[in-house]
Amino acid sequence: MNTLWRFVTAFGDVAMLVPCAFLMLIALAVPVATRPQARGWLLLCVAVVGVTACSKFLFMAWGLGVSTIDFTGLSGHSAVSAVVWPSLLALVGAMVNPMWRVPSMVAGFGLALSIGLSRLELHAHSASEVVSGLLVGAVPTLVFLVRWGAHWRWHGRACWIIPIILCVIVLTHGERFPSQKWLKDAAARVNADHKAHVRQRAGT
Repeated sequence: MNTLWRFVTAFGDVAMLVPCAFLMLIALAVPVATRPQARGWLLLCVAVVGVTACSKFLFMAWGLGVSTIDFTGLSGHSAVSAVVWPSLLALVGAMVNPMWRVPSMVAGFGLALSIGLSRLELHAHSASEVVSGLLVGAVPTLVFLVRWGAHWRWHGRACWIIPIILCVIVLTHGERFPSQKWLKDAAARVNADHKAHVRQRAGT
């Protein structure tokens, strides 16, 4: 079963999500009509990634978490997945057929939820970290999609993005972006003891 959850959790790694988010940015930025949406998309991604990274850094550097609910920072896989997959699938669905936009968006949220569950099953995060990560990612994404998604109209030539997305998924699945290591190294530099805080598991 762990093999299945590892397969699922790989869809939430930044190594895959950042290229996918960048492709969506390009797809929105090329047509003049959707350039304001491209700016909104960039702001959404930067905000969620920034909040997630800050929550992790605060714990790693200074131990600022909530021990009663085992919270040491937002689940990055959960938060960023809840931004990228619903938006990207809604975009692709709208390209194929406008009627597919909403079902594709729902499928994207379902994938993000599955990724969150995989983090729990693999003991990578606590329930509080996964739930809060999903909420931080999903709520602003839903607002973004309700505000802008209904206006997406695409010509057939815009479908160039679909095979590129598939290639990105195939090439990056299973790759791990070293964001956690970078945060730990940065936290160690500002910590008085020159080491990052880590979660204390029961019995340790």
